[in-house]
Amino acid sequence: PRLLWARECDPPLTPACRSRIAPSASAVMESHDPGQIPGQPKPRRLMGFVYNTKAMLMWSIVFFVPPVLMLAWNRGRLSMPPEELMQTTTYRIRSKPGEEVVEERKAALQKVLFETNDAQTGFRQEWAIKRDEERKRRAEERAERIARGEIAWWQWWR
Repeated sequence: PRLLWARECDPPLTPACRSRIAPSASAVMESHDPGQIPGQPKPRRLMGFVYNTKAMLMWSIVFFVPPVLMLAWNRGRLSMPPEELMQTTTYRIRSKPGEEVVEERKAALQKVLFETNDAQTGFRQEWAIKRDEERKRRAEERAERIARGEIAWWQWWR
């Protein structure tokens, strides 16, 4: 039998007529979830969150995988007891350095603080030294031109 629209049935809707009424758009929309698009797959939800999206997958990987890897690497421990910390080589090196380490550190400090380099160069690069020499040469040329009267003292651009 052909499907009928609701207006084609007589005002008293008989059960036979009701079974032949085509579902209206509002009836179809009522059967879907509020955010669902008709014709698209129904979203999977868990405690109110849609979990079949790429964003959900990405953020769950970003915030879940690194802590799990850290716990696996540390065998489930979040901190190290002081006894185990004192047994590590890093603790031994930093807490009680040997005489040669102390001497190397002292020598490095003496070199940086008290050894004198050439007073003019210091720790500067070659390009900085050349730049300063060029500036000094230009200043001398300007002073000579001012002394000869070619330019005034305030004409810095010449």
